[in-house]
Amino acid sequence: MEAAAKSWRRISSKLSFLVFSLSILLLLTLDVPTVSASKTSNKSPRLKAYKSYIKKACNSAAYPKECYQSLSKYAPAIKTDPEKLYRVSLFVTIKAARRTSSSISSLWRLNGLSPADRSIVRDCGLTISDAIDQMKQSLTVMASLQGADRGRG
Repeated sequence: MEAAAKSWRRISSKLSFLVFSLSILLLLTLDVPTVSASKTSNKSPRLKAYKSYIKKACNSAAYPKECYQSLSKYAPAIKTDPEKLYRVSLFVTIKAARRTSSSISSLWRLNGLSPADRSIVRDCGLTISDAIDQMKQSLTVMASLQGADRGRG
């Protein structure tokens, strides 16, 4: 039972991260500030501007420090593009949700779980699976909207 408790604590912390990530996505879709990138040819000032853009966007998140830590490494890809910021945020969140789902699957296989515990773990796994599906659907919708915008312009 001690192993189950340790696994549950691990799962609980991963679920917290998932909730955090979903919060970031929600906040980023509401209001993404625009920061213009530096016009110099030097990469360092541009990268600094990109990271500043991400930092500003993350300031409105529930966990700004964690938001920035998880997204700043993608600054060269995001630049100052709100659509790329949203898309990368979704990818990062999906990746975290998949890791959480994997941990939940491991927890499901533990011996000594009561039927009630198994039911809780199953419900948790289904909830995360649904969240992953919805995030993937968001990516699909974004891609189709971008395609529609390109067709008009």
